[in-house]
Amino acid sequence: MARCRNDHIEPPSPGQVGRLVGKAVKDFEAQFCRSRVERISHATRSRLEDMVADSEDEKGEAADGEGAVSRGGRSHFAELKADPGAPGLESLLAEVNKLQRVRRLELPADLFADVSEKLVDA
Repeated sequence: MARCRNDHIEPPSPGQVGRLVGKAVKDFEAQFCRSRVERISHATRSRLEDMVADSEDEKGEAADGEGAVSRGGRSHFAELKADPGAPGLESLLAEVNKLQRVRRLELPADLFADVSEKLVDA
């Protein structure tokens, strides 16, 4: 605002500022995602896409033979994001299964090494 006054130009409206900031955030997120995707192999990209895709054949099985939709009708990706629930043997085994599924993706260990944990969480 001070710079606009000093330069004798009309400052942007709050709505314009919101749109500019929103576009900058969106552009940053797109560039961030592109830079991460470029660091993973084609095979890993394919496995990620298969995990996220809701495409399944008539029997509910993905191309790799695993069910694309698992317990409760949720996709594997939705299941990975789900809360583990109450502590117990069943929830522990479900979390171990999630970890094994993620490991099968073969993501590079340093994929997010150069970014803050806050950004990865977002």
